[in-house]
Amino acid sequence: MDQLIHIETTGSTNDDMMALVRTRRKDLTDGTTIWADYQTAGRGQQGNRWWSAKGENLLFSTVFFPDTPVSRQFLLTEMASLAVFDALQENGVERMSIKWPNDLYIGEKKVVGMRNETILSGALVDVFITGIGINVNQQHLDFEAPNPTSLINELGCETDRQALMEDLRRCMMRRYNQLLAEETALLHADYMARLFRRNGTHRFFETASRTCIEGSVAGIREDGHLLLRLLSGEVRQYAFKEIRNVFNDGMTLE
Repeated sequence: MDQLIHIETTGSTNDDMMALVRTRRKDLTDGTTIWADYQTAGRGQQGNRWWSAKGENLLFSTVFFPDTPVSRQFLLTEMASLAVFDALQENGVERMSIKWPNDLYIGEKKVVGMRNETILSGALVDVFITGIGINVNQQHLDFEAPNPTSLINELGCETDRQALMEDLRRCMMRRYNQLLAEETALLHADYMARLFRRNGTHRFFETASRTCIEGSVAGIREDGHLLLRLLSGEVRQYAFKEIRNVFNDGMTLE
C-alpha cells in the first residue's frame, strides 16, 4: 500500500485511518498517511469542528505502531507536535510555539490543531494516530477557535501544500526515530523549549472552579499533566481540559 493516500473529500481522516487499521493492519507501516483536500466532519481535541476551505489547507492523519508504555504515551504527543514545528520552521515560519498539549501557535494565534487517538494492547500503546489540520492558504478563517491564523496570513504568500506535506512526513519520521532510539530526554527538552508561555507569569482559567488564576509553567509530567506554580508558590497539576489559557484581552479563552 502507498504510504501517502490522497483523497479529495472525506468525513474525517482520523476515522478513515482507524478503519484502515482495523481492516488492513498488515498492509500499513509506520508513517502511513491519509491526506484529504476537504473534511466534512473534522474535529479538534476540544470537540470543536475544524472548518476548512476545500483545497486550501492540509488535513491529514498519520499512523504509527510504537509499542510505547501507556504511562509514557505523552512522548508520542511531543513527537508529533515537534515534527510539525520542525517542518513549518523549515518553511520560514517564525514566532512559533507549542501550546500544551499539542496545538501550534504563531504569537497568540492558532495555526495548527491536532487530535491524537490510540489503540491500547494491555499496558502498551499499540496504535497511535495523529490527526493534524494546518491552516495553509486560507486567508479568511471562520473557525470555532477564537484566534486563528494561517501561513498565508503570516508569510504573505502561498505555500505549496504537496511540498509541505513531504516535509511534514520526513520530519515526522525523524522525530519518531528519535523516540524509537530512546532519545526521550532530548524529545522532552525540545518540547519544553518550544512550549507556549514557557516563561513568565500568565493568567489561566480553571474549568472546575471556574476561576482565573495566575501562575507560571513549572513543568510537564511524563504522563502529560501540566504543572503550574501559583503566585503563592503552590504547584498544581492539571490534565487536559482542566485548565485553559486566558489571552491578552483578559476575556478570550483558548
